Amino acid sequence: MRSLIPVPPREAELGMSRPEMGQPGASALGAGWLSELLLHLHQIQSAVVVSAAALRRQNCELDDDIANVLQRSVADRIQDQIERAEGALQGLGQLRNS
Repeated sequence: MRSLIPVPPREAELGMSRPEMGQPGASALGAGWLSELLLHLHQIQSAVVVSAAALRRQNCELDDDIANVLQRSVADRIQDQIERAEGALQGLGQLRNS
């Protein structure tokens, strides 16, 4: 099964092996990777939230417990990572308002 999380760029892709490329290329590639990561995290978070809502809608005691675990253990942690990635993009000046 294919991973939904993008693979971080290798040093060679960032231009670190070629000093003449300089930092701007590395920042642009890093920003592109972070943007892709954010997209994937938002998609995963949406799937978790929809799954939790569907479990709650079934109105079974065990399903509600599972929905709470999904929300607190998965969706909330994904939100933390989204906020960290957005902060990194802001630092690079690449975050666009959605």
